[in-house]
Amino acid sequence: MMTMKLWMVVMVMVVGVGAFEGNRDYNVKEYEALCAVLKAAVSAFQSNRGSEGLKQALHRTIFGNKTGGNLQTLRSTFPTDYEGHEIHDTPRSLWCGDPPEGGYNEESQVRTSGHSAPHGLLCLCTTGKGGWPLSRDPGTTLCGKDKSALGGASEGWVRLTDWSDDVKGKEQREATWDNVTRPCLHEDGRKGENLNDAFKKFKVALVRKLDDDSENKYTETMGPKFANMYINRYQLGNGNPSKERACDGTPELGICLLYYDNMYPLPWWKDLEDALNEEEREKRRQEEIRKQESQSKQQPHSSELPHAEPLKSSLTTTHDTKQKNQESDTAQFSIINMKSGTSITTPLRLLSAAFLI
Repeated sequence: MMTMKLWMVVMVMVVGVGAFEGNRDYNVKEYEALCAVLKAAVSAFQSNRGSEGLKQALHRTIFGNKTGGNLQTLRSTFPTDYEGHEIHDTPRSLWCGDPPEGGYNEESQVRTSGHSAPHGLLCLCTTGKGGWPLSRDPGTTLCGKDKSALGGASEGWVRLTDWSDDVKGKEQREATWDNVTRPCLHEDGRKGENLNDAFKKFKVALVRKLDDDSENKYTETMGPKFANMYINRYQLGNGNPSKERACDGTPELGICLLYYDNMYPLPWWKDLEDALNEEEREKRRQEEIRKQESQSKQQPHSSELPHAEPLKSSLTTTHDTKQKNQESDTAQFSIINMKSGTSITTPLRLLSAAFLI
């Protein structure tokens, strides 16, 4: 029995390592889903379609705020948030995987993982520690790009040590913005008509991170105040988040995004999801109104209904009516005798003779 268990453990390890080593296209499906929803959002934004709620959600998706911004500037300029001292003083996990400001670590955040779709692409597609994962194999790609498009494979966006303020990867962040994020900021030519479908595919790419004992585990580690923050999480991309850190650019925690949909500010995609659902409800309401109006038009109005002629009273009897009735009775009497074949002459003669006697 012991030998059998040992053999099973070895097999699991071999299969696990084989699957890991065979993964040479990191985050490509996740990137495609995120890029598609961003392109659809840009198309909808430029067509100025939808309700005010949807427009605000599109602003959050593209610009990271509800008021909007200049799309051309966003396309042409690398955001200063990724160049200031804040990004050099804080770990990648605080931008891509840790809870929003006020969470367990209570560190200052310029942008959280759920800031916007362009920010998500930067977290998802910038190389990590020592150029990971492009440094592991010459044929490896990240978000469908090789090292020549992502700033090489010798360095990446990562904090070297927990106590270090030296955060690397400026060149790699800029390369990712130019070659990954910027192309996704152009419309797809469909004027936002495919926004719902693109968003549904993006939701499929999200992986909910919730195990059976997560609530007890996090409550024991952090206390009940913060336990709720870590329970309902959604991951996009490769990585194995821990209780304290996630998506920090290391091979262990990964190159990914970890969203928290029960903490403020909510991820951009929660606002977009709510707005799209409301648009769908309003569409159904309008269709029902049109259906009722169409049915109402097809039914004839009371003024269009045919009117019956007024009935004449059968109690009114005129001279003409009596005469017609008598003529009718005489005609019926003649018809009866004609059918019987009996002559009416003989009875009349007998009746005359009786009077003479």
